[in-house]
Amino acid sequence: MEIKKYTYRETSRFSRLINDYLDADEKLSGLYKYPIQSSSIRELIADRNSNQPNRELLLDLLIEQYQKLTKLSKVEHNISALKHASTFCITSAHQPLLFGGPMYFIYKIISSIKLAAQLNIEYPDNHFVPLFWLGGEDHDFPEVNHAHLFAGTLRWEPPNNTGPVGRMSMASLAPVLKEFNKIIQGSEYATELISLFSGAYSPTNHKNFNEATRIWLHALFGKYGLLIFDADDKRMKAAFVDVMKRDLFQRDTSKLMQDTLQLLSHDYKVQANPRDINLFYMKTDMRERIVYHQATDRYKILNTTITFSKTELQTELENYPQRFSPNVILRPLYQEKILPNLVFIGGAGELSYWLELKALFDAHDIAYPMLVLRDSFTIVTKEIAKKFDALKIPWNSVFKESDAMIKEVLLNQNADSWQLIKEKECLKDLYSAIKQKASEIDKSLKGATEGALNRSMKELENLEYKIMKALKQRRSIDIQRLETVKKALFPANILQERKHNFSMYYARYGDQLIAMLMDAANPLEKRFKLLIEA
Repeated sequence: MEIKKYTYRETSRFSRLINDYLDADEKLSGLYKYPIQSSSIRELIADRNSNQPNRELLLDLLIEQYQKLTKLSKVEHNISALKHASTFCITSAHQPLLFGGPMYFIYKIISSIKLAAQLNIEYPDNHFVPLFWLGGEDHDFPEVNHAHLFAGTLRWEPPNNTGPVGRMSMASLAPVLKEFNKIIQGSEYATELISLFSGAYSPTNHKNFNEATRIWLHALFGKYGLLIFDADDKRMKAAFVDVMKRDLFQRDTSKLMQDTLQLLSHDYKVQANPRDINLFYMKTDMRERIVYHQATDRYKILNTTITFSKTELQTELENYPQRFSPNVILRPLYQEKILPNLVFIGGAGELSYWLELKALFDAHDIAYPMLVLRDSFTIVTKEIAKKFDALKIPWNSVFKESDAMIKEVLLNQNADSWQLIKEKECLKDLYSAIKQKASEIDKSLKGATEGALNRSMKELENLEYKIMKALKQRRSIDIQRLETVKKALFPANILQERKHNFSMYYARYGDQLIAMLMDAANPLEKRFKLLIEA
């Protein structure tokens, strides 16, 4: 694979906030603590040593969650290492997704594994563990119930999809799995893929979506020592009760974030806004917002008949902390409260709302991690690379819109045949002379002459467009090549990683896909990468 690297700003696919953060723009300096560089690790370790989580509880829970999985030496070593104060996590997170999800899901994990490996070399006195937070408490089922595979889309439609996605039974997935096997059949690594997901998604082996996701992630990444952690647990939630209690009863989260949001809103789009209460009430088949009604002095669970007085809700929280689920604002605090984490690796959207939260972390005396943008790749198969090379334009042109790319192709090969640049200059010179003569006779004719020039220029531009259109028809093969390239690399005009399912690429490359991505990954490099198959 040939690797071509670009700044994220060059791709025109990332927000100004993220580009400015990566460039260490001074106006954002108060929103984070640690620059994106490995030298920040020493300070991170010092800060974490004064803010340690309950390592014994974390160790117990991981041992429990890995009981049914195949024992792998690197995983066992990393779990055991977490009992030591010198061991820290490098964390990424996402809710479970079907059949590997869009490629960005995998890129998160690859980034955390690679950074942990790099830090283990650079800081041999410490140990760094890649950890994936399995966010199964999320209840946005439409975000996780589908997979875009080649030309089609698979959809999972269970009879009840209203609760946290990680707790959903796998029983209703059988017909979707059967369709998946049919689509993949015939590809080079079909046998491996079918085995991977058939074993993971069997309802007899794994009772819910979180457990199923852990099994295939362990099969793919266990040899790299990746730990997959599910924090949907009563004991872990008990360690977060103090934060949840403050959010429920002081309801000051919005106030704590106010200055940050005001600063951001001047120049950027605010990614996530806090609510009066930033917790959901959660059971197996429900996850609904908690709201406070001042008129009745009671707390209501939306879309239900459940209500609590303050005393009742406090008792419920203390006795059943697992029934309370943090929203997008509080989830990062939950993560950092219970993990010995130094670095959070996330996508652009995630980092955008994490940058809103430092004041909230400070108020709750929770260590704020270094924020690192995960690696982003676009995979260019040799068939697509061949089509692109035939266009005879540079690779960075691929980030342009299709119309701009078409113009570049035509300009590159037919510059003198369709662009009327010289003619426009001659026309301007002609009308300049006419305007001079006309003004000498009557100054009021100056405006009329300029109007005539504008109309003539418009006619030339229309003619130029018609010439370009004729060239497009003549060069229809190049235009078709370009459209094929854009569809492969930017399906639906979005990044490939946000559309194409992991299984599409594993079906082509097998386990070599993971090795290839691992080799190319380097999240601290802060570069978008094209991986071009030779």
